[in-house]
Amino acid sequence: MISIAILASDPVTGEGAASCLQRQRGMTLLPQKEHERADVVLMLTMDVAEETMLLMEAVAARSVNRVLGIVLVTGSIAERQVVRAVQFGPRSVI
Repeated sequence: MISIAILASDPVTGEGAASCLQRQRGMTLLPQKEHERADVVLMLTMDVAEETMLLMEAVAARSVNRVLGIVLVTGSIAERQVVRAVQFGPRSVI
């Protein structure tokens, strides 16, 4: 069973993603406030801003899961932000 926490920049997007993922077998959705325990943190934002980068850094630092995977889904990200994000260990940037 894979545990997933969703961190979305807006509640509608977060709720939509949660609704889709709840139907999938083999996945457990964790409340946002328990993201430290997640196997995967799904970060959803239209545009990557400094706030997004700081949140990704905090998620990586606070995780109690040695194999944490961060998946960032965004509408736009600058090359410099991708280079910076690599240090936080994302599994994917979509």
